[in-house]
Amino acid sequence: FQPASTAVATTRPPAGPAKPAAALQPTGSMVAARTDFGERRQVTLPDGSVVVLNAHSTLRLVGDWQTGPREVELDGQAFFRVSPR
Repeated sequence: FQPASTAVATTRPPAGPAKPAAALQPTGSMVAARTDFGERRQVTLPDGSVVVLNAHSTLRLVGDWQTGPREVELDGQAFFRVSPR
């Protein structure tokens, strides 16, 4: 399921500097990282994957990343550098 407003990840990182990397750790069933207009943020996921969120975007981690599938929900735009399992 992908809402119509959800963009597919690009093949290269967005232009311009991103804010410093921040670790995103799930607590409970869902965690979110968000950017404002004109802001880019680099986020490190619990498995070591890196996501660069483009402006006005929200990334949510869903489920248990320790034992289950690595699942995210994205509203906006992002570049993913996925670490192998």
